[in-house]
Amino acid sequence: MRQSGGVSAFGLKVAAIAGMTCNHVANVFATAMPGWLTVAFCTFGGLTFPIMAFLLCEGYRHTSNIRRYAGRLAAFALVSQIPYSLLWGATANVLVTLLIGLGLLWAGDQLRNRIAYGAVVVGGIVLSAWCDWGIIGPIMILLFHSLRQRPHGVALAMLVPLLALGLPALQWAVAEVSTATNGTEPILAEQLMGAPKNATIGDASIESPAQADAGASESHSIMAAPGTTASLGTLGYYTLGFALATLLMLAYNGQRGRPLKWLFYCYYPAHLLALWGLSILW
Repeated sequence: MRQSGGVSAFGLKVAAIAGMTCNHVANVFATAMPGWLTVAFCTFGGLTFPIMAFLLCEGYRHTSNIRRYAGRLAAFALVSQIPYSLLWGATANVLVTLLIGLGLLWAGDQLRNRIAYGAVVVGGIVLSAWCDWGIIGPIMILLFHSLRQRPHGVALAMLVPLLALGLPALQWAVAEVSTATNGTEPILAEQLMGAPKNATIGDASIESPAQADAGASESHSIMAAPGTTASLGTLGYYTLGFALATLLMLAYNGQRGRPLKWLFYCYYPAHLLALWGLSILW
């Protein structure tokens, strides 16, 4: 439903790009940035994928040519994979995750046999395990699509990743902060105010945003930061970042806004290549 005021699709895309850039900067330069800035950038990055998944569902509903839509995603996914792999290895980038989600939405409307559709969904989710955002990516897309007509459907859809990822992140952050402050109070301040270049890898029992939104390379990951910084950044990503994304999506007014879709497609591989180049020079 279109309404006056609120946030347009263009506004959501701008927010998603800003969050993505902050998150990727925090991962690539995790050991060179002050801990508090890494946490702040990572937290803001948490709004990116939920908005991407939400806008994919909106795009699917309004596109006049699903093949052309899928073709754009596939083309830019292919182009983006080169700089993405230079930074984070062989994991498929987020545009592949979105392409899988788009395929699942299309299959849901085309397949009348529910068993066949269920098999396609399972296959898509399994395939996404090798992609950016893993299995939670297509699950979020399906939740946004299936709950779109329900009151507060966006908030309901966001509860699943919030609980699945936010609660383990909270447990990890509490453990790290408790360790850092248990009789050695300066450690916590040192980790947040500075970021030593020889930081050890944090011991996490869950995926960090570096793994969920930027692959699993420790050399370009928030996991290379001290444990407190990594855990607080991950917690902020999955809680405050998700909360901000939810508020923005609930404010969506159903309007397209400025038609600059090619800018957003081109920005993704371009900023990855730029970050890779800066990481080499750093």
